[in-house]
Amino acid sequence: AAPAPAPTPTNPTGPPPDVFISYKRDERSEVVAIARRLEALKLRVWYDAQMQSGTTFDAEIHTQVRSARAVLVCWSPGAVESQWVRSEATIGQQRGVLAAAMLKPCDLPPPFNIVHADDLTAGIGPGNPDWLRLVERVGSLVGRPGLSAFEALESNADSAAHAAWIATHKGDPLLDTAVERLKRL
Repeated sequence: AAPAPAPTPTNPTGPPPDVFISYKRDERSEVVAIARRLEALKLRVWYDAQMQSGTTFDAEIHTQVRSARAVLVCWSPGAVESQWVRSEATIGQQRGVLAAAMLKPCDLPPPFNIVHADDLTAGIGPGNPDWLRLVERVGSLVGRPGLSAFEALESNADSAAHAAWIATHKGDPLLDTAVERLKRL
């Protein structure tokens, strides 16, 4: 099967990304899946595969990592060795917008070895409690509490739970999606 296309790039003239994803290129397929899942939650996601032709690599990354509302670092053995990833993680930590995930088991370098990283080695989606914790962290950083509760509803056929989420999150961009889900139950 042909690989799926990458998510749509963030508009360079539009608002800054909600989530900047830092990763080692060896993990691009995992990052594309994460980006798609976050975009399904109506988050604006940026990572280096979305660079526009003619842009300067380091200047574009500098702009995006410094303007994103959350910096999601996807750790792996290769990411630990990458100066780019460590630098982006440092910026996220200094700005107080760091979210961390473990894509593959590895020993994190200081100071990141004292920062919790959610374990995504078992996959992403509502079946992995670490994924839900990561989504909750991202939601809190971008000012959208309830993202993990919405994500957890994917595998929940309880109409009362859906109705409760809708009642609590009337201003959330996922409201229409939640209403459609409730109608299908």
